[in-house]
Amino acid sequence: MIQQYHPRFSRSVVFSLLVIILLTPLWGFISTWGGTAIGPLWLWKSLLDIAIGVLAIVVVGWSLIDWSRSKEIVRRPIVVAVLLYTLFSLLATMIFTQANTQQIAAGLAFGLRYIAVFLIGYVTISLNPLFFWRAWAIKWLGAMALGLGIIGILQVAVIPADFLTQFGYKKGETISPVMVIDENPDAKRAFATTRGPNDYAAWLLIPLGLSLTPIWGKRLRYSIEAVTLLGIILSGSRSAWIAAALMIGVHVWRQYRVLIWQKPRYRLMALGTILLAGIGLVAAMNVPAVRLAIFHSSPTDSHLTEGSTDQHYLATEAGIRRIAANPVGCGLGCAGPGSMYGPEPKISENHYVQIAEEIGVVGLVAWCGMFGVIWLALYKITKRSRLAYGLTLSGIGLVAIGMLLHVWADIAVSVTYWGLAGLLLGFYDSRRSKNTVS
Repeated sequence: MIQQYHPRFSRSVVFSLLVIILLTPLWGFISTWGGTAIGPLWLWKSLLDIAIGVLAIVVVGWSLIDWSRSKEIVRRPIVVAVLLYTLFSLLATMIFTQANTQQIAAGLAFGLRYIAVFLIGYVTISLNPLFFWRAWAIKWLGAMALGLGIIGILQVAVIPADFLTQFGYKKGETISPVMVIDENPDAKRAFATTRGPNDYAAWLLIPLGLSLTPIWGKRLRYSIEAVTLLGIILSGSRSAWIAAALMIGVHVWRQYRVLIWQKPRYRLMALGTILLAGIGLVAAMNVPAVRLAIFHSSPTDSHLTEGSTDQHYLATEAGIRRIAANPVGCGLGCAGPGSMYGPEPKISENHYVQIAEEIGVVGLVAWCGMFGVIWLALYKITKRSRLAYGLTLSGIGLVAIGMLLHVWADIAVSVTYWGLAGLLLGFYDSRRSKNTVS
């Protein structure tokens, strides 16, 4: 009997997962407005995590009922790597935890919700391969990229600084209604409906990666490229600037490296790009507006990197020292964003340092192995899937951001990327398996 319910049930699970992915970049706005207008705020902020948890329980139950097919999926290298990392994280937290209950709950949400989303998508599609979700997801990503990009641009250029206060935005309590560089009111940063400029720019890297492939029509594709790039620039997120440049550089090298060596005009274009980067660096040292944008440093500061640049370095250095003192970790939630719920926050400004702080050096190796397996699996199907190619590019950018920010703790970024990766890999792996439903 279970077989005849597979198509309807799996469609419901996939649709629910896509709705969650759809809501994540909007959830900062929705939860803030709902939490302050109706309340309680903590519940509104937790609703998506609760929905992910319920969906994970449903999929686990379904997999156990249909174990004859599920056991083949569990043996796949991707699933083995993900499950091993998950089990290691939970065991390390149980054994070595130094966090309070609230920190542990936050650490589990920040550290494992994207793992759960990946497995939900992967297992569901593997048990019953579907085709409709990809077209739906691609259309949604295009519309969302344009919408959030335009909102971010208007936020900097047109929308009044106090506009979001009517929706419950309040600095120090929910989300600040306006965000600026170096406390300069004239240097506003775009963040649209997300929780901050860095999260906003990191999310835009996903549609930017897809726009570098012919996944949309030419006009829509170029529009998305322009809007996402402008949104990233106006966010003032230097980590996202570096990531976007890295993604575009990898794409150009992969697609045009032969022409760069063979055609003089392409060599001139490459040299021109390097020259422009050099001019930008010189301008950053001498032009106050450019200095503020690139180094987040005002002319009145004692040196070029004073402020957030130095703070990033010092925070990461402190995290590395904590790892050296305790290489086995202190449990999920004891460091990173989860530690904000405890008496002594430990923010290293580096997601990989955070992982090593929480579940130890071995845990960091396990995470890198897990992500490496997933990224390589995506890379292997790039010739057959434009979506896979876009995700490999954005994956490079997001990994780079992780060196400077706790990028995977943001629900919009992590759930969107890992959810799409799980659905896509589950579909392609299911085509090689005999244990699928027709």
